[in-house]
Amino acid sequence: MLNLIRIQNLKHLSWIIIAVFSGLLLSFFPACGKKTAPVPPNLIIPEPVGQLDFLSRPEAIFLVWSVPDKNVDGSPLKDLKGFQVYRHSEAALVVPPDLSSLKFEKLATIDYEFPNPARTEGKKVILADKNVFPGQQYFYFLRAFSRRGYQSPPSIIIRVNRAQPLSPPRDLAGSPGDRWAQLSWQPPENPASPGSEIIPVGYNLYRSGEKENVPFLPANPEPITRTGYTDLGLENNRTYYYRISALEKVNGSLNESPLSAPVSVLPEDRIPPLPPQGLTAVPAQSGVELRWDPNAEKDLAGYRVYRGKDPEFKMENLTPAPIPETKYLDRNVIRGKSYRYQLTAVDSAPTPNESEASEPVTLRVPR
Repeated sequence: MLNLIRIQNLKHLSWIIIAVFSGLLLSFFPACGKKTAPVPPNLIIPEPVGQLDFLSRPEAIFLVWSVPDKNVDGSPLKDLKGFQVYRHSEAALVVPPDLSSLKFEKLATIDYEFPNPARTEGKKVILADKNVFPGQQYFYFLRAFSRRGYQSPPSIIIRVNRAQPLSPPRDLAGSPGDRWAQLSWQPPENPASPGSEIIPVGYNLYRSGEKENVPFLPANPEPITRTGYTDLGLENNRTYYYRISALEKVNGSLNESPLSAPVSVLPEDRIPPLPPQGLTAVPAQSGVELRWDPNAEKDLAGYRVYRGKDPEFKMENLTPAPIPETKYLDRNVIRGKSYRYQLTAVDSAPTPNESEASEPVTLRVPR
């Protein structure tokens, strides 16, 4: 979850760019028109960096910002070169200091095309500030700059308070469903410390398709406030790996615990087909012929035929391997005896789902 704590724009920061162009007198004629003052070209300056946010994790403060696509005059920004990142740090305070007293130093210069040590994800840039410590507060702002060296106005300032991280949540467990997974866990063993405005907030859940791969952003758009979560819209028969972290608010800044150990969940199809309809049984020269209407499910694997004998009519499976046809000839019958038949439909899931039984039909085989 991106922390949205923001502080007002930099005050008293300004830029003045003056361009003076001289015209050259190419020719002179006595009857020439009036001279005019030279006109400076428009200054093409990038607009300020927008949507500057952060994630405070045990290993670093991650700055995340959107790439501007316009200049301050509204024209498209076509010559973006990179970003200047500035930082101020001091001992953490509950009350923010006077912003005019902050002494910012350049933290990094990021080339947009070759952003190392930052990285890009679509139109987002992510920079990890690892030189951070508990009990400190950090302030950041950015400027974009063009290939011609023109700098944008400053972005907003963000404030980040660091504290000793929580331990990760305990006992993460998962159970599969049909295109969903149910997750549950226990809170961290060390709750938020009293005082100093440290408030427990909730949890972040991280989902990936590979055990060693942890996504940068959690699966939940907002902090989870309970110790359980249902992850919907998954793909059946695909393994998902989950990790959970705890969140606390420290003097207004969200801090995140280390991640828990991963658990895997394999969603699978658990919805059976509908019971077959229209079952009929008629005597035939070589036995009893069964017919029924076809099921409409796209993942249908076939049908199982069950038969019971007079007098108990205890049902037995005549087709352990489902048959794809909508007819069946039972040759193993005795004339003069009564038989009862039922059908089920079976799907093609890795663990096949079987429908409820159809309505039974009973038939006495003629002598």
